[in-house]
Amino acid sequence: MLRTLQLTAPYLHTENIVEPLGELPSIRHLTADWWQPPSDATWLVGLKELVLRNDSAPDVELLHLLSACPNLEMFTIFGDDLTAGEELTGAISLPRLKSIDLSYNWSATVMKLMERLVIPQCIRRALETRWAPRLSQYIADYRRVMSLEESWIEYPKSARILINGVGGSGVHLSYETENRKAGFLVPNEEELPALHDLVQELQDLFRRPSLTVTISSPSRLVCLVLESLGDQNIQRIVAYPNSPALGALEAVENFLRAIRTPSADVPDGTLTTTATDWPFKSLISIDIHEVTVILLNFTRLAEEHLNKSSKPSLEEIVLINCDLEGMELAQAAERLAGIGITLRGA
Repeated sequence: MLRTLQLTAPYLHTENIVEPLGELPSIRHLTADWWQPPSDATWLVGLKELVLRNDSAPDVELLHLLSACPNLEMFTIFGDDLTAGEELTGAISLPRLKSIDLSYNWSATVMKLMERLVIPQCIRRALETRWAPRLSQYIADYRRVMSLEESWIEYPKSARILINGVGGSGVHLSYETENRKAGFLVPNEEELPALHDLVQELQDLFRRPSLTVTISSPSRLVCLVLESLGDQNIQRIVAYPNSPALGALEAVENFLRAIRTPSADVPDGTLTTTATDWPFKSLISIDIHEVTVILLNFTRLAEEHLNKSSKPSLEEIVLINCDLEGMELAQAAERLAGIGITLRGA
């Protein structure tokens, strides 16, 4: 008996194919690329998982399709909403939906569809915006759709942020907990205040879980994004600083400068207290992966930028699969031990 079906229609830029296939009462898992079943297909009532990939914004036909799937538990859509879609009205109830994953070009499209869905049992929510200008307009919307209204869901103890350079197109940031994910591609540094405010909003919403931040390809904009988050509860940073556009020394230095406390902000003899708002004061460990590290320069930069007066919690730096040059690791570790940081290789 056929339970899982995957269909791919010829790719069309103008519209998706909507046509019947006959009766398929046993289908529980449907994946459709550039095709979607008609909303009057009676076999949709048994569907538990629906994955759609299309080239349009949400329309009335999509809502009718979802309304025909009352037993749906998982819904995923990858849409290329390059043109504005029609206005959607009314609400669609999916009382058994447990997981939703939406990926569109614009925040407005994601919110337009989420506003129409009534999903009281939806534990996992993942929203992806592939181009996010004017992000400040949607901060309240993201808080609303990411909220943990269900009393039986525990607040996350940890979350992670992934920051990736995307060529000349900006920076992609993803904020993730066990059951929530929000991803954005921000085009320029003008969006950094809004990006910071959105991360702050999500942190407040989830009661400030500890954060692990992973960065790769540390361009200037990637480092500015990381630097802007210095007031968050970041306890671990995982860095992949190797970049074809940068030399090894420059890439590592860019990263360390992004998490530094400017020396002008730390008066001589200052003893940090828990009330002092130095950037990255909650940072405990740093992992640096797969880059050439010139240890003589690295220890100098670490001594300059990661002093204990502003990084009281920092305990360890781990160099993972790195090519080490310039001095012995044991010598570098001894120097950093002098400022209270353990340096080791892995």
